[in-house]
Amino acid sequence: MSYRNQFTASEWQTLQFAPLWIFNLIAGVDGKVERKEVVMLAKELAEAPLYKSDLAKEVFMSVGLDFGTVWPAYQRDGRGIVDGLREVGELVDSKLSSDTAERFKRALIFLGNQILEGSGRGLFGRKDKSKEKAALVLAAIALGIQPD
Repeated sequence: MSYRNQFTASEWQTLQFAPLWIFNLIAGVDGKVERKEVVMLAKELAEAPLYKSDLAKEVFMSVGLDFGTVWPAYQRDGRGIVDGLREVGELVDSKLSSDTAERFKRALIFLGNQILEGSGRGLFGRKDKSKEKAALVLAAIALGIQPD
């Protein structure tokens, strides 16, 4: 089933920005985007077919396949990360079944966790990832994820 046809071009672009908002929120929270974090984003986009959420598969694959167009459009977008993620949550909640929407939102959080786990080590051992973890909680709240 193709989800693309259920959204306007603008709405689809908002969904495509979702993994990029997650990436920038997690990777940028400490003021420095690390090469390992970029590699993790690329890996997750390439492994989109492995996601359980069909919408995440379709969105992530579309971002990965058309990154040269999506990234510049994302950079021109004026929405802040939290506002963008809130809009993503509201969009999928309004257009899709609650189960499908929830799976997509959780796939975004999983992607963020993968980026968090892929971030580097500090100078003297393990890097303190408390800021990244707090950013991931903020992303979940902005997306409107319901606690288990």
